[in-house]
Amino acid sequence: MLPPDLKKKYQIFEAIFKKEDASKISQQDRNKFNVSDKTEFTYGEVLFPYFIPLFDLVKPKEGEIFWDLGCGAGRPLAIVSMNFP
Repeated sequence: MLPPDLKKKYQIFEAIFKKEDASKISQQDRNKFNVSDKTEFTYGEVLFPYFIPLFDLVKPKEGEIFWDLGCGAGRPLAIVSMNFP
């Protein structure tokens, strides 16, 4: 169960990414380039409620930069920007 402030952010996040199926897009491209069997091209996404505690541990400070290399659909960027502006 998420606290009310996070629940509202989660609902916004879900609305933004509701129609985005980055995993399907990734699989199509791996098939297109014949690299489906290569583990280095495995696609994965972060989950909103499980990603926030990681940043609670890190305690980002104003002015620090979050880099997401190979960000796929941009979900980590959205989560961080919503919760740690």
